[in-house]
Amino acid sequence: MMEDELEEVRNLATSEDENSAVKLLQAMGADGAKWAAAFCAIMKKQGIDIDEGTMIGWFCNAIEHSWDVRTATGPVVLPDGSAFFVS
Repeated sequence: MMEDELEEVRNLATSEDENSAVKLLQAMGADGAKWAAAFCAIMKKQGIDIDEGTMIGWFCNAIEHSWDVRTATGPVVLPDGSAFFVS
């Protein structure tokens, strides 16, 4: 991924422009690194420093889980804790 794409997302995330939210969502799509960059930029603006690498893992996991739920392609977990994939 190009660093300029991440910088664009960081700038949109901290913009005061009322149209930046729509532009931000369009720019991020389903890219965990872009979501992490935006999140960390917003938190940094509030004086909170968060490790971007950690947040990349968190956002990628959340995006993948939502994909599994929306497409019903993820594992099925039974009450006893066992799991299997349905295809």
